[in-house]
Amino acid sequence: MMEKGWYGPVVMGVLATFIGLLYMARFTRAVFLGPRRAARMTPAVEAPLSLLIPQYLLIAGILLMSFFPKLLIGPISDAIDPDFASTLVWEGCRWN
Repeated sequence: MMEKGWYGPVVMGVLATFIGLLYMARFTRAVFLGPRRAARMTPAVEAPLSLLIPQYLLIAGILLMSFFPKLLIGPISDAIDPDFASTLVWEGCRWN
């Protein structure tokens, strides 16, 4: 970016990196070096079922796609271009 003269994005990137560093330093200090605030803590309870069901569905989807990626990749590849999809190889097995 510097070679192309794009100084604005370089400055913004450095600034964003510095702000991220400050945030993470503050977070690390609060978690590991800060005083315990037991008086303000409330006991932890399990999330309601309405919040757990979407999480479990996402977990199931991730596991399904991890073990059977062809279930989603195959139809998408076929829809993009049948000739292109026929050349794709996943772990030594052809798509069609």
